[in-house]
Amino acid sequence: MKKKIIAVEGLDGVGKLKYSRQIAVSILNGGASWVKFPRPNSYAHQYIKEVKPKDVNPDFLMETIMTDILIYVRDFTYRQDTINTLVCNRFLFSNFLYTLAGVRDNSENAVDGCSLEKYKQMLATTWKKLVPELSEERDTDKIINHFFSQFTLETHLLEMPGTTRYAVLMNRSRDSKEQDFINTPDYQDRLDTRYDRLLKDEEVCEFFGIANVVGDFDTTRYSSSDPYWITIKTRKEP
Repeated sequence: MKKKIIAVEGLDGVGKLKYSRQIAVSILNGGASWVKFPRPNSYAHQYIKEVKPKDVNPDFLMETIMTDILIYVRDFTYRQDTINTLVCNRFLFSNFLYTLAGVRDNSENAVDGCSLEKYKQMLATTWKKLVPELSEERDTDKIINHFFSQFTLETHLLEMPGTTRYAVLMNRSRDSKEQDFINTPDYQDRLDTRYDRLLKDEEVCEFFGIANVVGDFDTTRYSSSDPYWITIKTRKEP
């Protein structure tokens, strides 16, 4: 039986931690495990904590977080045990979304983030390194299809009104360096802009298996117990 990954995605402060843990606990008979990316003991997490925001290399950060995710996915899908569902607090869409990393290029223009084509190439290159049977494969699409064929991906996209989200961000406890990085108005404004644009891009939404704001947003469900909206979508089989 093919294993399942439930990816809980959304911007900072929308409630992913609480929601993803609730899902993992709700799955009967202990058949689910939970993970937050980047993992606390990973090199990617250490890099975020130690490097000053202005010195962050967005490509390097994206690749290190992606590698952390793909290693975990490979081990989860190849392992023979009773855990058939993995609930993730952040997954590939977050990895792609946050590639702007709060840094600027050499001009006065803000770095806009990675393109989908560049991301696909990096994903294929990284997965190929981790899976020996793909060592001779040169077709990027075939490698990506191999990756997504290992599991069923269901994405839960959480959204929250901007004013509420910012209030949550300002009040929650975090590592001071990361807090300063996340709470800068410039960073959050650019993140909002990229997020809104990506959710209107049909190709991006199809690749990551997330609901497209224009076409699917009417399926959104409102949670009466928490101040966020949830949209659930399953990625099409490759």
